[in-house]
Amino acid sequence: MSKKLQDKKWIVVEVRSGIPISVNIFSKLGLAEKYAAKLRKTMNLEKDETGIFPIEL
Repeated sequence: MSKKLQDKKWIVVEVRSGIPISVNIFSKLGLAEKYAAKLRKTMNLEKDETGIFPIEL
């Protein structure tokens, strides 16, 4: 596996009413997606949102 793929991580940003509340980092995209889905279950989808973004360390 290339070093570039090994260094890739995923962050999940939780935003409530336009205010960033938390940022969490995950080593696998699937884990980030599961966490974001769990967050969305408790959100007001008209005001709140999550975002998943790739980062390289």
